[in-house]
Order: sequence, then C-alpha cells, then structure tokens
Amino acid sequence: MNKFKVISELNIRSTPSINGIIVGLLKRNAIVESTNNIGGWHNIGKGWVSGKFLEAIIEVEPKNRIINCHHW
Repeated sequence: MNKFKVISELNIRSTPSINGIIVGLLKRNAIVESTNNIGGWHNIGKGWVSGKFLEAIIEVEPKNRIINCHHW
C-alpha cells in the first residue's frame, strides 16, 4: 500500500472516472492509503480518487536502525 496526502479537497467516486458517482469527500491534508491504481485513479477502499490531487508520502527508515540484534 502507498500513502498519500490530499493536496486539495477531493471527491471520492464509485468508479475510477470523472463520471463515477460521488460517494464521499476528502479534506485537504487528509492522509489516505491506495490499494490499487488504474489510469491515475487510486482505490482508497471507500472508492476512487484522482491521483492529480494526491502527493506521495515517502517513509524513510532511520539510518541506524538495528534489526534482529541479539546480545549474548
């Protein structure tokens, strides 16, 4: 899943199209997760939103993170 920040108030639509029925609304700065992307439209679970109004959130792991360290 990819995370995105909504950059402008955004309609949630029933299908990945400007002609899809509006089923909801996202406010600016909302954070959403996309499970699928078809032709620039992202499925966020509740419906589809246009990627034109989304900004990708890149999560960076800390540099000094130690994984599976065992002290004997």
